[in-house]
Parts: sequence; structure tokens; C-alpha cells
Amino acid sequence: MASLHKARDNSIKMILGEPELFVELDDFEKEVNKEASKEAGKDVKISLSKDFKYPPILPIIFYDGESEWTADTNFLYRTQLNEVFEKYIPKFEYELVCLRNYSFADLAEFGNILSLFMMIDKVRTAEELNHHHLEGGGFASAAEAA
Repeated sequence: MASLHKARDNSIKMILGEPELFVELDDFEKEVNKEASKEAGKDVKISLSKDFKYPPILPIIFYDGESEWTADTNFLYRTQLNEVFEKYIPKFEYELVCLRNYSFADLAEFGNILSLFMMIDKVRTAEELNHHHLEGGGFASAAEAA
């Protein structure tokens, strides 16, 4: 269940189920205000203006399971008591990325840190680890590119 949490530094964090999953909107606002103040040459709180808008947040789930994904991708339908609290539940669908649809070579081509983590996540045995570590398009090339 989503809840708001006020941290020691007075920032507000929205916690979605697990404490590890939170959106730090306060940090984003501080960064926006810092950039606006830098440009204006004085202290500006642009995030307090009524015209201020947050950037879009794109929810993505990287799924590494062996079986097919069967859960709904609409957050509303994955929330307890959604009929009662529908008005207050954020309405969005998340993009599902099934890692089994990508080979190690595909992931290595992306050449960024996220692809490296996805490659590591795909490893299931010590033999796979050794094979892809030594392979030309494997961990080494992805780590160098990242």
C-alpha cells in the first residue's frame, strides 16, 4: 500500500509497498530550484509556482522470471481495496520488459550500466557466468561501454 513518509531531512517520499521503492520528489524540486536560481542570479523557488509541472515518470518493470507474466500491468488493478480508494490511487500502466526476450549479445549492444545489470541478472549458473564473462560480447564489453 502506498504511503507518505517524512524523513529526517524533511523530504517527502512516496513509498510504494516496499521501503526501497520510493519517489523522491523533494530532491527533484531542489534541483529544479537550484538551476532556476543559478540562471536568475538569485534565490528562486520555481517549483512553488502554480505553472510548475513535474516531468513524466515512466514506470518500467524488468521481469526475469521463467514463466509468462500474468499480472495486470495497470497499477489500479494491482492495488488492494481499489474499488473503495479508486479516486486516490494513481492511475497508470507500467511497461513490462521481459529479460528472457533479450540475449546477452542484445544487452551488450546497449552498452550502458543498466544493460550490464540485466546481463548479470540473467546468469543462473557458474558456467553461464564464466561463458559470458569471457565471451567477446559479454560482461567485459558491456562494462567497458558503461
